[in-house]
Amino acid sequence: MLFAAFLLISSSVFAQQNEFDKAIDYCNCKLTSAYLTKYTSAMPADKAEKKSFEEIKGKFGKCEVGSSIEYSALSDLLDNNNFKYSNTKFSKIIDGLKSSYSDNLDKDAAVTKIISGIFENKTIDGAIKKYINADEIKQQLSKAIGNYFEGKFKGKEEVTNPKTDEGGNKTKNEELSNQIRDEVNSRMEELKPSPWAFNYLSLILIIVGVLITLIIFMVKSSRLEKKLKALQQSIEGLRSEINDMKKTVDNIGNSGGGKTVSNLKNNWQSEIEDKISETNKAVSRLDVSLSMLRGDIEKGGNSGNNFSNLTRVVEQETKTEILYASIPSRDGFFNENAVSNTINPTASFYKLTITDALGQKAKFEFLGNDERAVKDATNAPERILRPACKINNALNQNAKRIKTISQGTLIKQNGKWIIDTLAEIEYE
Repeated sequence: MLFAAFLLISSSVFAQQNEFDKAIDYCNCKLTSAYLTKYTSAMPADKAEKKSFEEIKGKFGKCEVGSSIEYSALSDLLDNNNFKYSNTKFSKIIDGLKSSYSDNLDKDAAVTKIISGIFENKTIDGAIKKYINADEIKQQLSKAIGNYFEGKFKGKEEVTNPKTDEGGNKTKNEELSNQIRDEVNSRMEELKPSPWAFNYLSLILIIVGVLITLIIFMVKSSRLEKKLKALQQSIEGLRSEINDMKKTVDNIGNSGGGKTVSNLKNNWQSEIEDKISETNKAVSRLDVSLSMLRGDIEKGGNSGNNFSNLTRVVEQETKTEILYASIPSRDGFFNENAVSNTINPTASFYKLTITDALGQKAKFEFLGNDERAVKDATNAPERILRPACKINNALNQNAKRIKTISQGTLIKQNGKWIIDTLAEIEYE
């Protein structure tokens, strides 16, 4: 009986929250549709965003309260059709209101919670005022949600002043509460295991813990093996360079080419020998770190610190390489064929600095002092800046400079420089 009562209460609370979420999906559908309709209306017919909206607007459905498109489907629709920024800065924020639900909301409080949460939100306030008739749609949403919540949420009087009978319901409620408490205590005493009973739960937890530890160790060992192979390849490369340098020095010493060869040897043989010495030291450091990693794998220990130190050693031996890239893809990457080691005065917008020995990682920044790059970027920020940058201030098409506050990071995979973290920029 108690379990049935608990299930009944739980299902009621869940159903009420589900209706609250459906009302927010309805608002999101109506507002996003109205926002994109106004936003794309002034665009030329061949504009990518306008074409995309014409193709997807029918997929929004009728935007009716209780049966509107859910946010998960709406989010995919926007992200895959040139409106990823609009999703992040508008639709996703509206969906975030679902977390504001609480079980003690009455009908009017629930309506107010949703409407004020949308129209008093500072993040989307500017977009609503610019692209939506706020007063008209606010009244429409309030009325629709209020009608929808009728019978699904308690009225204010029911929540604050529950009805009582003159016959003393208070005393009956207390008696019922005492009976339930006694019944629960009795059941708990019956279900209480004997101190001599075998504790199956403890055994299950121990087995699960051992399995999780074993899986973690296996995954960590696999990763360490891959790291070891990469380090071994790096060491072999350095050793090969050492051998080549030694052969070059020996050839110069034994060639006997007269005064010219002798002068050449005297001029730079010592420099090569210094480089060989430095490279040998680097190989030695790598060998030490490699031994430490092998020891960690054998012990099953944590090698994170050792590998971190080793990574710094390898990166210290890496010469800085500068590349230049053109416009990034809307999906957040630079094509490899759009990246070169020379700047293109008419097409380059970003500077890349390689940060690892294998040339697979880089930092990047916008060419903010290039007048041509700044002018093109302020005229088309959605295409040139937003896929790769977080813009910290409002658009300024008269900006003379675009300052990189924080460099972004890239990872090279399958012929693409994929954006790992966005660069932060400001118009000046």
